[in-house]
Amino acid sequence: MLPGTVSNFELPNFDENSGIKEWELFGDKATYISDEHIDIDNMKLNLFEGKETPVLKAVMTSPNAQVNAPKKAVTSLDKIFVKGDAFDLSGKKWKWDGDKKFIEIFSNVKIALISKSPPDIDVVAGLPTDSASPEQSSKPAISTPEKPAGKGLPENSVTNISSDYASLDHGGKANKFNVKNNVVVKNADMSLECDELEVDSLKSGEEKIGEIRARGNVRMSTDLRKASANALSIFPSKNEAVLSGNPEIEDISSKSKISGDKIILNRSEKSIISLPSADGKIRPKTLLFDAKDGKVQEISIQADDIKMRTEDKKSFFDFKGNVKVSSDDFSARCDSMTAMAAPEADGKTKIVKIEGSGNVKVETPSGTAKSKELEITPAKSEILLHDNVVLTDAKRGFNLKSNTLVFASGRDEGVALSDGKDKNSYVITTITETPSVERAASPSKKAAPTIIKSRILSFSRDSEGIANLHFQKDVSIKSEEIEASCQKMDVVAKSNKGKTDIYKIVASKDVSVSQKGNTATAQLANIYPRVNGDKSSKEPNKSGKVHRFVELLTDEKSPEIRPAIILPALGNIGLNDEYSAEKAKSEPTVITSDKQWLTSSLDADKYYFKGNVKVSGTDMNASCQNIEVTIKTQPKDNKREITHIAMTENVKLSQGLKDAACGRADIYAKEEMVVLSNSPVVRNREDNTRATGFRIIYNRGKQSATIEAENSGQMQEDNGQSDAPARPTVTLPPIGSFDGK
Repeated sequence: MLPGTVSNFELPNFDENSGIKEWELFGDKATYISDEHIDIDNMKLNLFEGKETPVLKAVMTSPNAQVNAPKKAVTSLDKIFVKGDAFDLSGKKWKWDGDKKFIEIFSNVKIALISKSPPDIDVVAGLPTDSASPEQSSKPAISTPEKPAGKGLPENSVTNISSDYASLDHGGKANKFNVKNNVVVKNADMSLECDELEVDSLKSGEEKIGEIRARGNVRMSTDLRKASANALSIFPSKNEAVLSGNPEIEDISSKSKISGDKIILNRSEKSIISLPSADGKIRPKTLLFDAKDGKVQEISIQADDIKMRTEDKKSFFDFKGNVKVSSDDFSARCDSMTAMAAPEADGKTKIVKIEGSGNVKVETPSGTAKSKELEITPAKSEILLHDNVVLTDAKRGFNLKSNTLVFASGRDEGVALSDGKDKNSYVITTITETPSVERAASPSKKAAPTIIKSRILSFSRDSEGIANLHFQKDVSIKSEEIEASCQKMDVVAKSNKGKTDIYKIVASKDVSVSQKGNTATAQLANIYPRVNGDKSSKEPNKSGKVHRFVELLTDEKSPEIRPAIILPALGNIGLNDEYSAEKAKSEPTVITSDKQWLTSSLDADKYYFKGNVKVSGTDMNASCQNIEVTIKTQPKDNKREITHIAMTENVKLSQGLKDAACGRADIYAKEEMVVLSNSPVVRNREDNTRATGFRIIYNRGKQSATIEAENSGQMQEDNGQSDAPARPTVTLPPIGSFDGK
């Protein structure tokens, strides 16, 4: 070809082996400078494929171009437009290599892929989503948009790609696009940004996009979600996409996230699977956000494997292998876990429940709990543990065992339940108390904990560490100082350096209290254990501060059932003759009254009874309005004995053949002596004899009876309003019922 200008230029090229046309270049005008330099105006380059008959696959056009005929190459600084079977490509400053069948564009790249859309992060079963913002939504939520499964959107869906550079290799079975620098991908559903993108556009088959590979700072987003990773691979034929290199998918409205070493999205199965790294250093993790009380709380869940799926409009998160849950309010571990979400009446999708199983361990402000099963209900802010539950709070010296335990998330409170179908199932609470003064003085002796059994326990603790424990049904308590049972018990306690001080116990309904060998019954009881040892006495053998230990009361709901206490057997109080006393069978001392209480000190315990008091014991009955009983431990045999009983107001006594009435009676059990004062009257039922005086003293130990007068040695009545001075006593011979013969 000679130098010059030619109109309607045409340059074809044929395969050297088959002779089939590979491409053909046209131009409205061609300026020939040399074989290596031919300038073309309004260039058009047709690209053909086919083994027997050439089939047009793409057309390239440009306002002007420069052709190097020997190298089969075309270059241009102008615009280029390439239209293929399933794509459009444009840009500026480009070159084409005919031998390599390779196009490069260096500026203003635009690509339109015409196909069924590849999988995106909405079409695949996805992360929690909610139309409300985190501030408006009270719970984390998940949903799956209602899009058809399978191969995506209808025909002629367009995916647009822009960048600063692109290349197209059209020599194989697929058109291979390589796009770099400021890559942006958009279609009707999503946008994607990355450093580099590779797309295989298939030349045959129904699905025109073979594979998409994005690398470097990958950012993908939809109206509902966004994702990030170092790399993304999309496989339309498998309806699958894979995110790798610090991948993360986030729901925009709820801010919930899933991450791992690799995330696989499967459109057909409507699932997302997050996988760990081969060395286990990177584990799959899901972040859920719970907006509560104006505060957005992050809930993180890690596992060896995380799968997200959709069934019947419900979304499921399946966590398997060493599952770890952490949040501001609690943390948990288990072998496997499933979170389920479902749409509500308002159209929003909420997390309904989260279930875990196998080696469950939960950390809350209430302590560390272990069980076989776990259930979290976000709508109720509840954490439920089931099957062999053990709660331990080492800081407060608290341990609990139950069949079921329910925590209030974010609050130091909960409810423990026994198995209602098993009569042998109880909630067992163990409290390590601060040792008493006696125990502190003997550090070699380990303090026994307080053990409380019940069918139900509800507990709470305030910001100052004050705990309120509410026990219900078949309640029993056993401690170093006391044993008790009832149907309801409320305990107030406070933690103290790894132990617990119990301040008050209120027991009600069918109360039975045993303390130091004595048993009391009532419908209502207040128990006040010693707090921190009552350190008013530094030496355990000296009397410390008097401690009001137990109050037994009549319940207004059951006024007919009055408190009663069983004390050690009381021997002859002095009224009975020796012969009758020997025949009398020893009986425990039972005292009933409207109100009873116990005070305790280091050297003695005192029982107080008030209101319509009734006493029964060994061959003895008594009644009055008030009684004070003193019990001491005898140093010789360590046996507890009644040493003194003081009865006041309308006192009536009966023992053996004698009846006595007075304003006050003092019984000294060890001495077998009774002192009657305040207008005493004694009647012998055998011979109907009577004795009266200012004060009458019966002393069985000395086998004597003394009657004292106020102003003389004669027996006379006294109104009991004044204390008489000491008077001479008269000792009567052992006659009648007084000598016991």
